[in-house]
Amino acid sequence: MSANLAEPLSLPSAYMDEALAAQLFDSGLKSMTLGGRELLPIVQGGMGVGVSAHRLAGTVAAMGGVGTLSAVDARRHHPDLMARTEGLSSRIGQDEDTRRQVDAANREAVAREIRAAREASQGHGLFALNVSIRLPNGRPPPTPRLLLAWQQARYRRVPTVPDGRRN
Repeated sequence: MSANLAEPLSLPSAYMDEALAAQLFDSGLKSMTLGGRELLPIVQGGMGVGVSAHRLAGTVAAMGGVGTLSAVDARRHHPDLMARTEGLSSRIGQDEDTRRQVDAANREAVAREIRAAREASQGHGLFALNVSIRLPNGRPPPTPRLLLAWQQARYRRVPTVPDGRRN
């Protein structure tokens, strides 16, 4: 999916905050069109654990930009999920059961974050999902599970290149 710079706005977009759309028009900057939506030329960068959560991403999208959610250990935003996985990471050997439980908690957290960001955005803007993947011991990345959480949250498009190759 590519961003196209549009002509300066003549009218506020249905996907932008009206006051910000007017400021964009007055500034001479151009809007961008992404996913068929005219948006402010503002893309929140992915900032990893603890920052790129639903409040920030939802607010950026609500104003008409592109908000970014981090999928990296998203369970840290949810005390109940942290309690459920408490002590697991100190297990000797990080066994498969440990990874399975932590992955399940993270998938649930990503789905919650997506739902909350969508609600906060009030139908404006767009979202990106920042999925940073480390490949320990040659294991395949958890991307398919995270993408499943993304799709279960009812997103139709999932622009991603999990292995670093261009499509």
